[in-house]
Amino acid sequence: MNKLAIKVVSGDFEQGFPIILRQGENLEIEGNLPAAPNLPQDYKTWKSNYHNHPGINHFRAIKPIPVQVTNYSHSDLKNSINTWLNSAEPEFRPLRDKIIALSHQNDQKEIIMQTDDVWFWRIPWHLWDVLDDKKIEVILSASQYEKLPQVRKIKPKDEVKILVILGDSTNIDVKSDLLLLQKELPHAYIQSLLQPRKTEVRKELWEQEWDILFFAGHSFSEGGEIPGEFQINPQEKLTIEELKHGLENAIKNGLQLAIFNSCDGIGLGRELMELQLPATIVMREPVLDIVAQRFLEYFLKAFAIKDKTLSASVREARERLREIEDKYFCASMLPLICHNPATEMPTWRSFLGHVIANQTEKKDDLTNNDNGNIYQECKEIDVNESTNHGLPSYIKQYQLAIVGFLLLGLILPSTFQKLIFTFNNLRADIHNRRGVRYYQLDKKELAVQEFNQALKLNPKHSKANSNKGRYDEDMNQPYKAGEKYNIACEGGLIEGCNNLARWEILYGDPQKAENIIIRIVESRADNDEIKFVAYKNLGWSLVEQEKYEEAEPYLEKAKSLMKEEEEGSPYCLLAQVKKAQKKYQKELDNWDLCRRLTDPKSPEEKSWLQTAEERLETVDNRR
Repeated sequence: MNKLAIKVVSGDFEQGFPIILRQGENLEIEGNLPAAPNLPQDYKTWKSNYHNHPGINHFRAIKPIPVQVTNYSHSDLKNSINTWLNSAEPEFRPLRDKIIALSHQNDQKEIIMQTDDVWFWRIPWHLWDVLDDKKIEVILSASQYEKLPQVRKIKPKDEVKILVILGDSTNIDVKSDLLLLQKELPHAYIQSLLQPRKTEVRKELWEQEWDILFFAGHSFSEGGEIPGEFQINPQEKLTIEELKHGLENAIKNGLQLAIFNSCDGIGLGRELMELQLPATIVMREPVLDIVAQRFLEYFLKAFAIKDKTLSASVREARERLREIEDKYFCASMLPLICHNPATEMPTWRSFLGHVIANQTEKKDDLTNNDNGNIYQECKEIDVNESTNHGLPSYIKQYQLAIVGFLLLGLILPSTFQKLIFTFNNLRADIHNRRGVRYYQLDKKELAVQEFNQALKLNPKHSKANSNKGRYDEDMNQPYKAGEKYNIACEGGLIEGCNNLARWEILYGDPQKAENIIIRIVESRADNDEIKFVAYKNLGWSLVEQEKYEEAEPYLEKAKSLMKEEEEGSPYCLLAQVKKAQKKYQKELDNWDLCRRLTDPKSPEEKSWLQTAEERLETVDNRR
């Protein structure tokens, strides 16, 4: 379908705007938008009322929102927009009628507004009754645009690659955005950067190929008046200009969509349009934390699950936000799509190269082997568990179980179901152990096949669930990992409970983590390694709750369980305790041990290592 576009040639609200209505090469009509001298002030008045509405707090904004009390309502702005756009002016009325006619003829559901006037980017066009009745979404574009030079052709693939930047989370919850992405998106590979440094963001844009760039955190652009900036960590902000070359490289390699689920993003969207990014979603004004999360949830379900177009997905999310406006004032007025008309609007299927999302999985030779081949694979891998005859001990159990199963099944048919469960559980044990061996050999694809086969035989197999959860976490799928850890913990596996507690600290509720670990400690686990993890995680959960005095003895207990200074995490956490206690030298001593012993491969320890380096660097500079 040819795109319907309105190009704003020039003008202002005092005199009106010369415009051109276009659709492909077959239609071009010139006309004028009438003057609306009061509209900018009407918008400013509404904006002030929005910022100061009761219950509005926890914006995803970098700078404080100015306070000014007014009585101007959402309906007042809507009336102002409709008075302007439903004008009987002879130079505009024919264009209005043509828009209505085209929407009937072609089932047109989007109009591109080409303009460099920032006020046109601020106006919530969906309030115009002509568009609202027809469910037409207005998409913003620069007045001039270029076709992308030799963009990498998208080949059919299994996963959509998404780079997720979780920025400064002061007073907001950005981890919920990540969990929504993990939960709602099928066939997605998600790489998350938690409060990264500038160098980390640049590196990912240059060294990997991405389909979608997602940011959650604080941002600011003064309604598009200045270049946008977004806070990637408590100390650093980034601008599009600073990432220009990396973004150009990413766009050339297939980046098609950016989503800034943060405040006041018009400036960011306009700059990304200049780089010829196909599509961007931003928020016009400061957005409440909960509204940003609801928008993301509604949008993802429409876009990735229902396979709707980008504009239809934003439209559906907007309509669902309307339903909660009794609690979250004017939530539906915030989302905005920016688009380069020279490109096709991306869809979830286009990211996959038009591969059908529900295609059947390829059969795995290992998981479809007969019993003899399973035995052979175990014999090759699990050499440490061999008996004097060269057979792994659990394979002998497996063979004996087959004989026992057949005999008892013949003699006592009433116990057949119980025997099936026992037999399947033993087979699940074998697949789980094989998966562990493959994981140790860094053959993760084979490992996950074994874990999946174990869970197919026994969905509640505690060890297989815990191991599969670890794999999901390594693959940046924390939501799935949490489900597996929960099953493992419910099955009584202490390692699974430790993993679940760690998951709650990172992605859920530290208070829940505390309760889980207390049960582990009370169980009197006799394994020092398990006890070390439990005490460390208990101290960590208390640090996250700012219960520093309670955390300290548990972290000291964790230290005492180490054979040597082999783990950095207790020192990283104790450094935070000492900082809260204002014991400056002890804080630095612990940060020094944290820096020397921490494993940078662990996401949480990577964050602590960054803090340690910053704190110690500050001290070095003072010297």
